[in-house]
Parts: sequence; structure tokens; C-alpha cells
Amino acid sequence: MVYCGRPSMACLPCRQKRRRCDQLEPGCSQCARASVSCPGYRDTWIASLRDQTEAVAERVQRAKARKCRSPSPADSGSSSLQTNIVKHVPSAPVEQVALSYFFERYAPTSPFSYLAKLPAATRDFPDSVLLAPALALLAQDTRHPRYLEQARQNYVAAIAETNAALADASLADRDVTLASILLLALFEATIFHGRTSPTSWAAHTQGAVALIRLRGARQLERPLGRALFLHASANISTWCLQRGERVPHAVAQLNQRFFQDSYPDRPASDPPLRLLPILHDMSELLAGPGRDRQSRSEYYYMGLRMLDARLVSIMENMWQVWPFKETKGQTWHRYPSYRAAKFWTITRMLRMLLQQASVGVGSADSAGSAGAVGAPSAVPRPMDEPCSDNHEAPLGENIVQNIDSLSRDILESVSYFLNSSIHRSVALSTRCLIWPLAVIAICPFARGSVCNQARRQLEFLACKLGMAQAREALDMVKEGQLMEGWLHICLLS
Repeated sequence: MVYCGRPSMACLPCRQKRRRCDQLEPGCSQCARASVSCPGYRDTWIASLRDQTEAVAERVQRAKARKCRSPSPADSGSSSLQTNIVKHVPSAPVEQVALSYFFERYAPTSPFSYLAKLPAATRDFPDSVLLAPALALLAQDTRHPRYLEQARQNYVAAIAETNAALADASLADRDVTLASILLLALFEATIFHGRTSPTSWAAHTQGAVALIRLRGARQLERPLGRALFLHASANISTWCLQRGERVPHAVAQLNQRFFQDSYPDRPASDPPLRLLPILHDMSELLAGPGRDRQSRSEYYYMGLRMLDARLVSIMENMWQVWPFKETKGQTWHRYPSYRAAKFWTITRMLRMLLQQASVGVGSADSAGSAGAVGAPSAVPRPMDEPCSDNHEAPLGENIVQNIDSLSRDILESVSYFLNSSIHRSVALSTRCLIWPLAVIAICPFARGSVCNQARRQLEFLACKLGMAQAREALDMVKEGQLMEGWLHICLLS
């Protein structure tokens, strides 16, 4: 990597047209006058580095070849010396760049901020386990195929090292082993493509279930143990929610114990922490009780209302902790941090899922139809309780209005994600939007203008930013395919 000076901070259209960009939020004046969508401003951390490894290597080879060239062709030793020196060329410290990217860019703003301190908290941490997701994230941002190839090579090595640890009874229950499985799952989530189910990610999640059982209650006695458990529990609850299955009993018991006990390192009113029991209970509700259809329908209906009320309570708490502002004269929200914007989006999406799931509850055809997260039936059925215009109103008869309001709030947050690259790259910032935008684009209860806007935003991520996952999601939207397997990208990225 070679430093090439301070890059231009202008947006892409202004750089292409060589115009003076005023860099206003959410978009510059030049783009507004030209009636084009301003994509925001580039990530200076990535732009200031240019990969010139191959060119540097070629120059080194030519220079050393000239230095070692013998004036006498009869000198047989010179050719072998030249060959050895040419083969031994320096390589760029891509691994160092990837790890720096992971710990400075991804980890601090991820759902699992403990990752930033993970190497210092554990001993004998395998390099390959960290490099696999770090290089994959860097490859996704820079779109450099060589980084992705190196990420896969490290992934193979990490699998071998993790399997060896699992086979050793003295190593299997260590923190580093569970952390390795979680990082391997992160690698799979990073490179996931939606045409197939996330089987590899699910396999690592199932491995985490086995380790949670093995480690038992003692893992909650240490700060790192608790952090790893919460990470694993979020993966497991998301996996069960996607499949419409119950959370394993051992994990459910430890979840209950964690939230009943008090720990000095656990904030009393942390909104993301309060979302974890919601994920757990949603998966339990969708799995449903094994009773007759009528009792299941009543259980399902009451469970939906209780979960929605809890999400409303979380949103009220988020207003106190992370209030957002509506920019004057603009239809976009300004959040205090990227983390706040992301969890506002997640909470809205969970409420949308509950609103959609409430359709048809109590009818003969829909009773007992709960299952994996997917699209509801096409015709909404009014429920008993009236609903106000407020987006935080409880489940009620006007499902279309509720979903429309929640969808608009998500769409009005897109500009913030595009312009939050001061903390993250654009690729990392906007990745959590792919699944919400795709769901809104095909939602049968959202207004046509809202669906079209979501599709345009998805097209922008796919075509203008070149995000492969967004391109694939857009194709699935055009084909009308469901997006059940994408939930973990939104929640865990």
C-alpha cells in the first residue's frame, strides 16, 4: 500500500465533471442543480491508499535483475543467483491493512464492539481466524479479488485450526474457540449470496450452540465470556427466527439467567441489549405451541401484541438515548451515531415483521401458519384494536398506514448511512440496508410510491456503489423471490 496524498472529498458526479463540490449534507448543491442523486462523499481512509504491490514488485525484480546480471555469459552461477533473487520479492502488508481495517473500522461500530479488544483479551489467538473476516470485509469494500482469495485461504486454515481445538477436550470450551467459531460465521455472513440458503453460516451457528451447552453457566462469570455468549445468542436467535424454530433450551435458559442477574459491565437501559430477548421471543412465537388451530391463533395474536408493545417501549427508550432529527427542508433523518441509526432501522424492521405477521390472524386458513420470516398474504385483515397515525401505535386495524410510516422512516435514513463513512466505509455503512430495502420493495402493504423508492435505493447500492449483494437482492426483488435468508445480514453486519 502506497500513500498517494490527500484525496478529493468531492462526490463522484462532481469528480467526474471536475466541478467544485460544496459537500453539503445530505447531498451537494451541484447535484441538486443538475437534478441527479448525490451519492455522498468517499471514504478518505480507503481513497488515500492505493494498491501498487504488483508494480512495485516488477520494479524491484527489474532492478535486482540488472544488478545481478553478469557481463560474462559463461558464468553459470549468475543465472541461478538471478533466479533466486527475482523469486524473492517483497509483498505488501495486506494482512496488516486488513486487521487495521477490522479493528478500527468494523469492530467499534459493529453490534459486537468487544471484537475491537478481542486479541488483547485472549491468548494464542490464531492469525487465520482474524484474517479471514478482516480480508473479506476489506475485499467487499475495495472490490479487490486478490483480497477475497486471501480471505478464503485464511478461512480454510482457520477451519483446520478450529477443528483441531474442538477435538481437544482441554481446548474446546476456551473463549478463543467460541470466538473462532463466531468469526468464521462472520466471514460466511460477509460473503453470503442470497440465491442459496446460508448453510455455512448456519453450520457455524449450530457449532456455537454446542459450545454454549458445553461451557454452561460459568461462561457468564467473566466479561469476555458474557460478550461471547451475547454474540452467540444473537446469532442463534436470528438463525431460529429465519427457520421458524425454537431457540435451543440450553441457550434459552442462559438467556433468562443473563437478563435476570445483574452485571457491572451491562448497561441498565442499552437498547441493543433489550432487542436480544425480542429476537428470542419472536422465534418462540413463530415456532408456536403444539395445540389446536384456534388456541394457536389466540396465542399467536396475543404474542404479537405483547411483542409489539415491548418494541414500542424500546423505541421510547431509544428516543431518550439516541434521538434523531429531521433535517429542515430535507426528507432525511440525522442520527447521533451510525450505531444509533442501525438499531433504529432494525427496530423498525422488527415492528414491520410483526405488523405483517398480524395479517389474517384468527382465520381458518391462516391459523397455525406461523413459520420462518417471509412475506405475508396479500390482503390485510383489520384487527380489533384501532390504530392512530403515530408510527409507534400498537397493532391495529390500519396495518397499511403503520407499515407505510415505518417504511418511510427507513427510507429517510438511507442518506445518513450513505454519508456516515466518516466512521465506516460506504460499503460497510449501507450493507445493513440491503435486506430492509428489499423487504419494503416487495411488501404488499406498502404504498406503490414507497415500494418504488425502496427499489430505486436498492438500484443505487447495486449499480452506483457496485455492491454485489445489493445487485443480487435487486434481481430477487424483480423476480418476486422472498428474502428469508437475509435477516442475519441486517442484524449481524
